[in-house]
Amino acid sequence: MDEVAKAVEECARAAKLAAPSLAAASAEAVDAALTGMAERLLAHREEILEANQADVERAKAEGMSAGLLDRLTITPERLTGMAEQLRLLAGAPHQERSVEVSTLDGGLRLVERRRPVGVIGANYEARPNVTVDVASQLVKSRNAGVLRTGSAALGSAQRLREVVIAPALAEA
Repeated sequence: MDEVAKAVEECARAAKLAAPSLAAASAEAVDAALTGMAERLLAHREEILEANQADVERAKAEGMSAGLLDRLTITPERLTGMAEQLRLLAGAPHQERSVEVSTLDGGLRLVERRRPVGVIGANYEARPNVTVDVASQLVKSRNAGVLRTGSAALGSAQRLREVVIAPALAEA
């Protein structure tokens, strides 16, 4: 098994271990994690922008096109927008876990149940904002996940995980 496969397997095992805790998380804890992510994005703005700038410089040196460079770049305005999206998601209503749809003839109740899947994998191009987007959607839906960004955004994604996502989850 190569190094990448081992890393993915390790991440998947960690996500599987975290899944029951996320599934049982209260709405308040979920929203606290999302709000914490928003606060940490702004509090660690300089670190995140520095990591992103290093990714952008490396991508330029490797000849990445202007359009892809734009998608890779986090500006202060984009960072503020990411934080605002997290706050909006924290304020969005939570789905009821069980909803009675109808009562059928003979008294049989039809009930819709919503449950977290457990672990979801996401593989996406070199767009650091997607790291936050996917992580926040996983948290709101109470699912664990394994995220894989394009190599051009790896430094930004790692910094986002280190200073925003992981600490906010631990604190919530």
